[in-house]
Amino acid sequence: MLFRKGAFYMSDEPSPKEICERVQRVPAFDEELYRPEIPESALIDGQIEPNLINLMVSCWAEEFHERPDFAVIRKVVRSLNKSNETSNVVDNLLKRMEQYANNLEGLVEERTQEYLAEKQKVEDLLHQLLPRSVADQVNNSIIL
Repeated sequence: MLFRKGAFYMSDEPSPKEICERVQRVPAFDEELYRPEIPESALIDGQIEPNLINLMVSCWAEEFHERPDFAVIRKVVRSLNKSNETSNVVDNLLKRMEQYANNLEGLVEERTQEYLAEKQKVEDLLHQLLPRSVADQVNNSIIL
């Protein structure tokens, strides 16, 4: 989008399905991760702020702890957005993305708690129906 060449620009123009498959595939040891290309002309001409390119690349990190969180992204985007013409749009987008991420985290936590409660109910029922030693073996996936 930044280079007006689509959301996942690659010079060989793969289909969206191919992009998804290649991004999801675990690369071989000596193979690079499949990421969008940054046109060299943008780097040479100085069309794009180097800090923005660094932010993009850091967002593509394979390890989640190496990726910036929304607070860092917001800070970098605000520092790059010197002419506050689009700050409301950018700020609103970043806030919405942050709210969405927080909402998803809350849903995951809630569903995990529900799952654990149901699992405990099943284990309690199992202990009521079977002798304790047999129920423990079933819980530990031991073949009877």
